[in-house]
Amino acid sequence: PDSVEKIGPYTFNGCTNLERVTYPAGLIDFGYKQFSSCAKLEEIIVKEGNPYAFTEDGIYYEIIDGVTTLSVYPAKKVGTFYEVLSSVSVIGNNAFDSTANLQEVVIPSTVTSMGTNVFFGSTSIKKVTINAPITILPAQTFAESTIEEVILPNTLKEIDNGCFRKTSKLKKLELPEGLLKLGNILFYDSSIEEVIL
Repeated sequence: PDSVEKIGPYTFNGCTNLERVTYPAGLIDFGYKQFSSCAKLEEIIVKEGNPYAFTEDGIYYEIIDGVTTLSVYPAKKVGTFYEVLSSVSVIGNNAFDSTANLQEVVIPSTVTSMGTNVFFGSTSIKKVTINAPITILPAQTFAESTIEEVILPNTLKEIDNGCFRKTSKLKKLELPEGLLKLGNILFYDSSIEEVIL
């Protein structure tokens, strides 16, 4: 109902049959990590007029202190290619968690930071191009996913723990010049065959 103003953390976490959610325009507090492991989620709708969040083509974005964050790309959303909006500055934690149709993502130069577990557990992702000038690839970015190809930015200085842990299809990875630090269990239990330092 339109009277709802606050939703707590993990509200819909693990709702494996949830397909669609509509939020009222008056909602102020959206809670944390609401849709993790929602394998059938196709669409999130935020009613027009909400100053803190919006959706475009079923994808959920939050606006915090004037900064736009891509928060949730629904796991079961139809479509195989997505280029992050140029208005987005932050990719949130678990943003593409468990996606089942999405195969390729382009992250533009307007993005300044990424959260952890961004592609964690995606069963469809094949290629990600990161044009964003980030310096750290956060922990478990591609862990337990089906990623096959990653293009990393030349600005990268650190790859955090477990980024490619248990990736089942990544065979080769070229690391950019200027990289200073590799985290723990980076390629643990993965299919990697060649790493170019």
